[in-house]
Amino acid sequence: MNRLMTRVPVSSIQRRRQIISRAVAGIFLTLFSHSLSARQNLSVATDQWPPFRILTQQNQFTGFDIELLHGLSKHTGIDFSVQRFPWARALKRMEYGQVNMMSGLAFTFERSQYIDYVKPAYFYCNPAFYIPKHSDYDIESYDDLYHHSVGYVIDSAYFEPFDSDQQIFKKGLATERQLINMLAKGRIAVMVGTDCQVDYEISDLKLWHKIKKAQYVPNSHVALYLGISKYYANEELKQKLREGLLTMFRNGEISALKLKYFGISQH
Repeated sequence: MNRLMTRVPVSSIQRRRQIISRAVAGIFLTLFSHSLSARQNLSVATDQWPPFRILTQQNQFTGFDIELLHGLSKHTGIDFSVQRFPWARALKRMEYGQVNMMSGLAFTFERSQYIDYVKPAYFYCNPAFYIPKHSDYDIESYDDLYHHSVGYVIDSAYFEPFDSDQQIFKKGLATERQLINMLAKGRIAVMVGTDCQVDYEISDLKLWHKIKKAQYVPNSHVALYLGISKYYANEELKQKLREGLLTMFRNGEISALKLKYFGISQH
């Protein structure tokens, strides 16, 4: 039996290949565009930390960090969606890739295993200890901490050796505001915090008549960074955020924020 061989014109084969190539290219372009759009809208997990993150009566965040993100959005084209979580939970969500970013992060080696820090730091604070104003004791040296219970915020980073010192009796709470109120009522003997935030909150609560700073001042500072979950971090994104920060430093936007919220122009 003779078999009839049907020849497909070369031009027809080429057209089919072009159609397939365009379809494949379209798929890759769609995936690439989706990837880009995901990187251009980043979720930022955070909690109240006045004046960096202030929760309004309308349950919206404002404050230093929020204005910083607005400025970065203007310079980078990235949109930031701020989501509220307790601080410890926010860190866990970063660790498991459930959010993209956090702000107000102090550096620790443990956190650096799942967070890429965006340098430079945008603010510097100092660790400080606080005691009831009319107490009959003071904290004059680090060794004095061993004689008191010290309140701190769970999963916060202050300075070494305090953070890893298991010989100090520590009482962990969720927020600085809780610690301040307990200290003012004499329910804890000492609390640790970062001065740029705790000083502001004590003033906001009008409690300086009940609280004072301890004499002991740790020889350390706390640098505050933006951080990206390593599930999402890449050099292009880090560089984009870094350039945005540097632009805000150069044109005076960050200095203006420091002046607005702290009355200082920190360099």
